[in-house]
Amino acid sequence: MPQSNQSGAMKQFVYITLLLLCGFLNSHAQEVSPWEEAYNNLPQKHRDEFYEYARDFLENTYYTQMSLAIGEGVEFRVNFIEDIFGDENEADAARFQPEFLPESGKERFLTPDSYLQALSTAFKESDELEFIVSNIEEDKYVHGYTSPLNCFTRLDYDLEIKRRGETLLKRRCRMCCLFPKASYKREVRLMQIEPLEDFYIASEIFPVSETQLQVSDETRFQEAREWYDQGLTEKYLPVFQELANKGYAAAQYYLGVCYDNGEGVPKDVSKAVEWYAKAAEQGYELAQNDLGYYYLIGRGGVPKDERKAVEWCAKAAEQGNAKAQYNLGYCYENGIGVSKDGEKAVEWYTKAAEQGNAKARYYLGVCYENGEGVLKNISKAVEWYTKAANQGNADAQKALERLKKRFRCQGFIKNRANIPLKDVRISYSYGTYSNGRYSFRIVDARTDSKGYFCFENDLPLGGVLKATCVGYKPYTFRWEGGLADITLTEE
Repeated sequence: MPQSNQSGAMKQFVYITLLLLCGFLNSHAQEVSPWEEAYNNLPQKHRDEFYEYARDFLENTYYTQMSLAIGEGVEFRVNFIEDIFGDENEADAARFQPEFLPESGKERFLTPDSYLQALSTAFKESDELEFIVSNIEEDKYVHGYTSPLNCFTRLDYDLEIKRRGETLLKRRCRMCCLFPKASYKREVRLMQIEPLEDFYIASEIFPVSETQLQVSDETRFQEAREWYDQGLTEKYLPVFQELANKGYAAAQYYLGVCYDNGEGVPKDVSKAVEWYAKAAEQGYELAQNDLGYYYLIGRGGVPKDERKAVEWCAKAAEQGNAKAQYNLGYCYENGIGVSKDGEKAVEWYTKAAEQGNAKARYYLGVCYENGEGVLKNISKAVEWYTKAANQGNADAQKALERLKKRFRCQGFIKNRANIPLKDVRISYSYGTYSNGRYSFRIVDARTDSKGYFCFENDLPLGGVLKATCVGYKPYTFRWEGGLADITLTEE
């Protein structure tokens, strides 16, 4: 490789700039690209330097990194595109007729990302793949590109692809190498690649077909989903319809949603349920849950059938669908389509609540507050009510207000040893609040040696109540609401 110092690079830059300026003046009247003519007239010495760096890129960089990009997954492919194809604008301008495909599939131009996806599909065992480049022939010229500051050249070469020593393909190919900064020849980018002539194709073992080059159904569906979220009906609807008719479950479900909501098509609940059913039969959880709902209410051409509703809902719930888990919990709590079972209701509410379902969080709070299907635990009820309320659930917000009005910390101190009430200290702590956060008072000192007390402020449930007095063991417990009955015992 030629090694140019900084001074040499500057001289070359000045030389090329002057040459381009002359080319511009000479070719202006000829109505051709001024820098194209200038680059064509570069001295052989400068052309040879461009060729040498292009050859090094082809032989030692491109196919070496490509073999890694095939097997290392999406993240490496992203880095590969940045390294080989340059910035976003350069990558967008790149065009590829894959040199690795059989005759039937090589005519299509691909973007860099699609090109690498096709490579990954064709060759999954990249560590056993060998790319051999030979008979490199250089272009006669260096060509101007989009401005006087960049240029490209072409290399024709023979490519042989082997796997485990067996030749899969031999082909004559062409690579166009871009120099984004003509004054810095070390920086080379891939601009275009294409097959020229076939020498040998092992068709009986070559793993790629024309259909494998097509964008996968999953990729097309995900793109259509993005268009759906953006409201681009003219883009997403044809894809949903095509994939749904091919049997792609996710597309069948979303086409059902379109009919359900009248999005891009006339609203038709019966057609919606028809597509939900097709997707549900393939195990698509969102469709299973929605189909269960329509069986529950008896709409869309299906009869009301609570048992079938629970059956479909359970299929989705078992797959981890939070909405279905909530629905199943509700059915068990209220005996809809199944025998009433509080414990199972709590089980499914908990699964859905842990995934963030606000309704499940509220109803789980109800179960803890009332002791339905689980031991009564007011602090747990408050915990789940709070989480649901923070998500905007109005029922949970009302429940918290109701509990705040209902529970004030009050109770009795048993004063069998005639302890002066003024010597008893009662404190309350909750979370990060200090004991001094709340104020206390003791009222109604009775002759039966019992002292009644209450807090001035409403308290959050689930905190620690503590009574202390010199000569007595501290008495602590977690207050869950209601009366507190404190007994101090001597140390």
